[in-house]
This record gives sequence, structure tokens and C-alpha cells, in this order.
Amino acid sequence: MSTFPTLPAIGICYSQPSPYTRMPGKHVRFAEENAFFSPPSTPSPSFTDSSLPSSRGPNTPPQGPYLYLPYAGGPVTIHALLAFYPSVAPVIYNLAYPVTHSLRPNVLASPSCSTTSRFERTLNEPATTPPLPRLTLIHPLLPWSTYIYPPNPASCLYVTVRDVLEALHGFLQIPVKTAEYERLPSKADKEAVAIAFHARGDRSQNPEWTKSRGVNRLDFLRGQNVFMGLSCTKYGPDMWMLNVA
Repeated sequence: MSTFPTLPAIGICYSQPSPYTRMPGKHVRFAEENAFFSPPSTPSPSFTDSSLPSSRGPNTPPQGPYLYLPYAGGPVTIHALLAFYPSVAPVIYNLAYPVTHSLRPNVLASPSCSTTSRFERTLNEPATTPPLPRLTLIHPLLPWSTYIYPPNPASCLYVTVRDVLEALHGFLQIPVKTAEYERLPSKADKEAVAIAFHARGDRSQNPEWTKSRGVNRLDFLRGQNVFMGLSCTKYGPDMWMLNVA
């Protein structure tokens, strides 16, 4: 269960305006590159510059027209393809794989997206209503936040459904540093991450190569790689809780 408090309503947040309207006999590997910002309430994370496009997660809010998208406050609703429903995933998506390879519509959750063309159009719709220029995703097992901005602000001022899923996948591929792994609170936590790391490598087409790249942030979810949607938090209309299974 999430350790972050949430509002009673699923998919809708009421808030003031946003300011930006180890296993026996096995070993784990780590990356040593580091260049990214983390909120002060969590240990400083490590990001590899080449692992994630800067438009998906800048160190500070970038300068651009989407910073000025007006938002007057009031309720914010997450898109149906991103909303958390306890019993069914809004889309069929394994976060271990790129959106272009793994994402499919779940007609049980969204019957209107039964055709490929309609589903593709829906992915380009705003991630929230009203549209927002920035979203932040959190999860109790991740000591980092995911910051999401429009990748092409000159042509789109708001975050889309596709932006969220693509940014989330990229964020979870970022390598983990040894120090981050060592900051896990217990031996059991470290073992759970190590198990996820080795399982991910063993499932890949090239296990040796995959394991040589080291532990990544996805492994901190401990094998819970299925996207189950976003639920609102008390922290504002642009901060949402990631749910996985």
C-alpha cells in the first residue's frame, strides 16, 4: 500500500493553483555517472546524462512558453488512459519496455480505444483536464520524483498521455549508483532489488549484456513493472502517485 496520503476521489485533485500552472552467489552492478536534481526530502539520486533526454527531466524548471499556461485552480482530472482503477489497468503496458513496443489499449477499461487509430489519437490528448504544463510522479519505493514536461513546447503547451508514459519509461531506465543502492533501509530491501535486477536480466534476449548495464530505477519497483495508473495526492494538481503491479 502507498505510504503517501491521497484524497478520497480517484483521478481528481482539488488544490490551489500549481506554481508551474543482493542474492547469494550473485552480484549487482551500478553506474557511476551522476547529474540530476532530486527533492531535498529524499537522498540525492544519480542520473546519467545520456540516459534521459533533458526535455523530460531538467534540473530546474526550463524556460519556455509552457510555464505560462494559465491555470485558475479547482479540480484537476487525470485522463482515463492514465487513471488508477483498483481492479483493472487503464492500458496494457509493461514499464520495462518502450511505449512503441509494449503499449496496447485495454478495452475493458477504455472501450472507445478499441481501434489502433483511435488509440493513437487518444495518446496525444492532454494528460489532465484542464491541461497542465508539468506533472510530477512519485512512488513510495522510488527515492526520486519523475518530472514530466512537453517535449516540444513550441508545438504543444501541455503534457499529453503519451508524454507521461514515454517519460516514465525513460526515467526508470536510468542507472542506479552504488551509494543509492546502499541507502536502501534494510538488507531485505537490497535483496529485493537484487532479485528484480537478476530476473530482469534473465528475461532479456541478451542476459549478459543487460546485467552488464547494472541496476536501474525500474529494479527499485522490485518486479512490479505493470503500469496500473496514477492517483491524486494532497501535494497539488500536478503531483500524482504512480501505481504498479
